[in-house]
Amino acid sequence: MEGQHHVQVNKRSRTVWFVLGAIVILALVGGGYYWLTGSPTRTAFLNIEEGKVEVNQGSSWVSAVDNMDLKPSDKVRTLDGKATIVLFESILVSLDENTEVSIDSLVKEKVSVKQESGSTWNKFTGLSGVQSYEVTTPNTVATVRGTAFGVDTASEDNILVGEGNVGVSSDGEETSVAAFEKVAKKKGEKLKKGEWSKEDKVKMKKHVLRHVERLKKLRAAELQKKQLLVDKLKAKYQVTDADIQKFFEDVDAGKRDDALVLDKVPIKSESLVKIKHLDDQIKKEQRLLVSLGDV
Repeated sequence: MEGQHHVQVNKRSRTVWFVLGAIVILALVGGGYYWLTGSPTRTAFLNIEEGKVEVNQGSSWVSAVDNMDLKPSDKVRTLDGKATIVLFESILVSLDENTEVSIDSLVKEKVSVKQESGSTWNKFTGLSGVQSYEVTTPNTVATVRGTAFGVDTASEDNILVGEGNVGVSSDGEETSVAAFEKVAKKKGEKLKKGEWSKEDKVKMKKHVLRHVERLKKLRAAELQKKQLLVDKLKAKYQVTDADIQKFFEDVDAGKRDDALVLDKVPIKSESLVKIKHLDDQIKKEQRLLVSLGDV
């Protein structure tokens, strides 16, 4: 009986992949080249997680609307709330309470934001052709090409790196900050490197959990871009939303190999490549959570 159940689970898993792959093939027949390979990318938008969040798009501060589009020079501030700015569906900028950020540049060669105050946790996935990402505070500039890091400007500038390396510069001084290191900058003083405290780990763990959920929502949004086609294929092959959800839960837990879809689908879809990339980023964040330990 256990063996039969295992076969049924594997069959269901293969069916889910078949549905995802069939989206690509049927798109070629019914919708042309764009439906086959395309995946439109939103340049910048805002997700409100809780509380009061405001936006200034050139005139004055007004209440922000969840999922609203943003453009260069737009400012976002959280009062008692939390929010995440999503740039090119590739960069996540999570804002804590009492944080203000403005979008400086939305050029893929170098996306940049200015953090006027508060605390953020930044995740740069390297998706959608974005080459580098930069956060500027009143005292420092942090530049990355694929990593996760936090910026806190409460009493002094603190930049905490969760993975990869971050280049930090201030007043002509430059340094490279590695994973689980941080650098502090007080006005008039030199950059000072150190290791994370327990309080840093507790704070960053909360940010990483937020990013895992945001990455999962971006993955779900990829399927929604082809929702009509997905619905037809679910009906034809008797796959439910619960089956798809369970499949991705297994992928996130390392119980399923999502690389199989790219091996078996004859034509590579941008949506499928994005989904695979987001799967990898979710796993990376989960490994970071393990590294943080029980704090």
